[in-house]
Amino acid sequence: MFKKRTSIRKKVLRLDYLHDSFLRMILEKFNPGHDSTLSLCFSSCRQEEGVSTIVFNMAMALAQNMSKRVLLIDGNTRRPKLGHWLGVPDGSPGLVDVLKKEISFEEAVTLDEQGTFAFLPVGQQIKHPIVLFDDLGFDQFLETARAQYDIILFDAPALLTGPETTIIARKLDGFVMIVEAEKTRWEVAAYNKQQLADAGVVITGAILNKKKMFIPRLIYRLLLAD
Repeated sequence: MFKKRTSIRKKVLRLDYLHDSFLRMILEKFNPGHDSTLSLCFSSCRQEEGVSTIVFNMAMALAQNMSKRVLLIDGNTRRPKLGHWLGVPDGSPGLVDVLKKEISFEEAVTLDEQGTFAFLPVGQQIKHPIVLFDDLGFDQFLETARAQYDIILFDAPALLTGPETTIIARKLDGFVMIVEAEKTRWEVAAYNKQQLADAGVVITGAILNKKKMFIPRLIYRLLLAD
């Protein structure tokens, strides 16, 4: 882990349902003595389906529940949110600056106050982000990140507005689709899933977000346990 460049102010965000089974799937990959790394791309079909909220909480949960080095990357160059939530000043160098080779990877990474996980903000604005990600420089960036972190979580733009997300997902180990309950039609989700599969993306799973619970959460979990 790198020394603190600036202090991150944690913000506790509301997450309607963080799937324990999905967390267990990730944790099971890292059995004692297992040396592999894991990089996941998180995105959704449309904007505002809760991707940033979920990936942020996922980073916190993984960092707190296992002794692995976790890197959270804000790769949403179109509508970045994580930097604002974490108190990173606007205009701070980040991913785009690293890919443009204007700053080193180590200089751009920030630690949270407790040192539980590292964060790489999006950096400067760019008009055509797909050019940066569909380049050898992004491959080299991933090699550097994987050499220093065990788990890499990538917050990417919505599929319908960010064509670069498919490129990013294809270069990572897996893709997690966030689907907002009662908002995204299953036909749209199925179409995007097929498009990703045709592009060679490994689809790790999906998370149904903002699902309404009509019975108390504790009772719901007890029912599932049976």
